[in-house]
Amino acid sequence: MDADARRMLELLREPGREHRPAIFLILNGALTAERLRAHITGLHERGFGAVLLHPMGESFRLGDFISGIEPPYLSDEYFALIRVAVQEADRLGMLVWLYDEGGWPSGTAQGRVVEGHPELRGWTLAVDGAGETVAEVEVAGRRWRFTAEAGPYPVDTLNPVATERFIALTHERYAEAVGEFFAGTIPGIFTDEPAVGGQVGTAAIPWTPGMLAQFERRRGYDARPWLPALFSAEALGVAPEELFAPEQVAAVRCEFTDTWTDLFAEAYFAPLNRWCADHGLVHTGHVGGEDELPMHARTFGHFFKTAGALHAPGVDAIWRQIHPGHDNYGFPRFAASSLAHRPQVEASGPWEGMTITESYAVYGPALTPDQMRWIADYQFVRGINYLSAMSVHYETGGGRWILAMGHLGQGNPLFDGLSSLTDHAATMSAAVRASRPVTDVAVYYPIEAAWLGGEASAAAWRSLHELSAALEGRQVAFDLIDARALAAALVGDGLLETPGQLYGTVIVPETPVMPVAALQALAALRASGGRVAFCGDLPAMPAELHAAEEFAAARARLAEAAVRMDAAHARDSMGGDDPRGLGPSLMFHLDGFTAAYMGPGRVPQFTDREVADDACLLVPEEEVARLAEMLILVVGRHELQLDTAEPDLAMDSRVAGDVGVHLLHNQADREIVPRLMLVSEQPRLVEYWDTLTGEPCSLAVHRDVSESTSFELPLGPGASALLTTRPLQDEALEIERPPKLSSIGREVRAQRLEVVRESVITEAGDLEVREHSYTPEQVPADFPLRPLEELGLAEFAGTVRYLLDLYVLPSAIDARLFLDLGEVGCVARVWLNGEELGESAWPPHRVEITGIAEPGSNELVVEVTTTLANQVARADVVARARERGWLNGYYQRVLGWLEQEPRRSGLIGPVEVLRE
Repeated sequence: MDADARRMLELLREPGREHRPAIFLILNGALTAERLRAHITGLHERGFGAVLLHPMGESFRLGDFISGIEPPYLSDEYFALIRVAVQEADRLGMLVWLYDEGGWPSGTAQGRVVEGHPELRGWTLAVDGAGETVAEVEVAGRRWRFTAEAGPYPVDTLNPVATERFIALTHERYAEAVGEFFAGTIPGIFTDEPAVGGQVGTAAIPWTPGMLAQFERRRGYDARPWLPALFSAEALGVAPEELFAPEQVAAVRCEFTDTWTDLFAEAYFAPLNRWCADHGLVHTGHVGGEDELPMHARTFGHFFKTAGALHAPGVDAIWRQIHPGHDNYGFPRFAASSLAHRPQVEASGPWEGMTITESYAVYGPALTPDQMRWIADYQFVRGINYLSAMSVHYETGGGRWILAMGHLGQGNPLFDGLSSLTDHAATMSAAVRASRPVTDVAVYYPIEAAWLGGEASAAAWRSLHELSAALEGRQVAFDLIDARALAAALVGDGLLETPGQLYGTVIVPETPVMPVAALQALAALRASGGRVAFCGDLPAMPAELHAAEEFAAARARLAEAAVRMDAAHARDSMGGDDPRGLGPSLMFHLDGFTAAYMGPGRVPQFTDREVADDACLLVPEEEVARLAEMLILVVGRHELQLDTAEPDLAMDSRVAGDVGVHLLHNQADREIVPRLMLVSEQPRLVEYWDTLTGEPCSLAVHRDVSESTSFELPLGPGASALLTTRPLQDEALEIERPPKLSSIGREVRAQRLEVVRESVITEAGDLEVREHSYTPEQVPADFPLRPLEELGLAEFAGTVRYLLDLYVLPSAIDARLFLDLGEVGCVARVWLNGEELGESAWPPHRVEITGIAEPGSNELVVEVTTTLANQVARADVVARARERGWLNGYYQRVLGWLEQEPRRSGLIGPVEVLRE
């Protein structure tokens, strides 16, 4: 085993603090050194490796957040308390991530950037506004005056002077206060949702002083005659397409947006990256709205130029953009993909290749650890490798518990049950960050279609979503790639090479427009023997105004002998002549893996031309799933693959030295039992890792290298698995199969219920934890197991203790026995005959009781901790929040979810004794 592999396995056994999740500590209310230390200690005790200090400015959105910070943000007293927090984390061996704003979005220093500098405010371009005239333009007998207006974004993020002032006001002050902790206890700084005001195709266009000069310098022509093409018909009083040809409108909009996104990258992200690098810090964060392609055009313009350019790119999943049972889109892949196209890795050491997610904030108080794990695993399997949970509020009193950003800290009943999540996330984080993906397919980022707006944007988004779902449903690994990376890539021998990856296949979602250099790169890839596929048809328009001839030439090269995929034709051509001259293909050339995958008697329904390495495929919408099926046959040749289709299984195969790392996530609400195959030319061992204990068990041994080795891996609803494969050593092995269990006893009643701890929202709006020891009057002795809401405890939030008389058959006492609690809402801690058996935070709530159970009657004690949801939904709490002006938009959204989702708290069971 090589050194990289050995380090990988050691890391999985004991992930360091760099892999343990971070959590946002919301600094609101009156800060004291004593309470800051207590908060950080509590987070450390629950397994968090880092705290992300998130100050809320003293006047930041008080309608939503009740009150901001005291002492004032960026005051000397504020920085003194930041130093206290950093020193406490340092003492405990925790990390501290700094946050660069006093609220969000980043870049304003809570308004201080523009104080005394009105020229640094955000700008937009308007038609005949009240501001300074920028240009007067006449087209087709109509005349317009274009004016620079104060924009909706508070600061000009296209102006590097604004960023320099932002750095001086914030970053430099942090360096003075805690700079000696940089590159150690403080690994980096987080930037949050910086944006640009306005959007091309509307009545307000992104703008900055000097924009016209910048455009002409970069694009080689004067933008003024073309300014009407940037606006909506409502703003102009006439459709732009009545003034210019459609391809001219498309090109001007693309070139203008390409220009302002370049300026955004150069003026905001690049200076901050440089400052952080100069101070030994990782610059991380996200931009917001990553989950929907049209949103990219509205706020930040281009993911790969903005968040994708950070040292450690990130996304957020705070609005239920990812949720069990939803039509999810795998947008976390944007962050991971951006690393594959870097000229060099900027974050070094343990942070090399880091990708971050800000998760959970506005999911609501019914969010369970099981759902939190599901949301994290959905992202880990798509390349995210650092979880930053949102959030813990420093102050929850006086209405500050209101769910503007969630609260996972003291007062939330689940606070003490987060250690399972932090342990699991640490192992998954280590597995992903310490390995690299095995990917042969790239999917084009059709941002230019989003820049056009309207149906072009909507169609590109539908196509990207459907294509991604089809590829993920057949476990085809892929990255996203933008026009710049395509144009800069090296092409040869059928491969497209970026600094971090090689691709033999590039797929383009539906788009009417594409930069000429990107299209030329695809033509070159195909000419060198690589595969190119276009959803729908080839793009029809260049993204540049003066590139029609070059675009047409590249398009013609791709269109020559292009093949339109057609399942009906492929089936018909199998047994007879092909009238289109493609030729029947009963079996195309297969390598060893594909032959093993196909199995005896399976015939691929694809023609020679469809499966050719140098094919240019035109893929109608109804053929996208078949494209994914074809790709898993012709390029999906990694060591571990599925034997049969499992569309609800997400899978990511990676490597670390000679160790294979494989993440699997069952995204369905039912159990699946995927049959996996290992194909390798060397003997290999497959191990399954328990992410809570850090221990592996042997699943399969691949000894006969002339054949594939198959094994099954049962995955419950929403469950995930981490597998590794490694060279087989000279070692004694015992293959561990999941035990086959049968029920030998069932309990559906409990003899007693006791309230142990209660979280209560008081009349004053405080979130209090009350220790108790009483039996509710409405719960009788010897009662049937059912949700607490059906036992008269519909407003209860906290921990209850059940006492059950568990009977074990004397004849089974020598067998291997397990206890299964059935349904639990939502975290259980168990004692059997006085011996603690541990915590269970998600299904299956099952533990081995061999040697602990006694024949006959056993005393079973189960403590179950609920969510905070029942208190949040209390009628008097809601009414009081409405009366006091606390019923903000966040809270209203949460209440809507709570009304739609039935709550099931407590031990619901049935409780069973199982024997092997």
